[in-house]
Amino acid sequence: MNKLTDKKVRFMELLNPVYKRLERFAMSIAQSTEDAKDIVSETVLIAYQSFDSLKNE
Repeated sequence: MNKLTDKKVRFMELLNPVYKRLERFAMSIAQSTEDAKDIVSETVLIAYQSFDSLKNE
C-alpha cells in the first residue's frame, strides 16, 4: 500500500467505531437531518485533513 492508502485505512479504523455516535450527536444539535449530515461531513473532512498532524501515541 502507498502512504495515502495507509492514511485512509488508519483514519477509517479510528472513525468507524465512533461514526454512529457522531451522527447521533449532530442530530441532537442540528435543526434538520440535512444540517446534521453537513455537520458530520464537515467534521470528518476537517479531521481527515488534520490527521497527519496527530501524534501516534
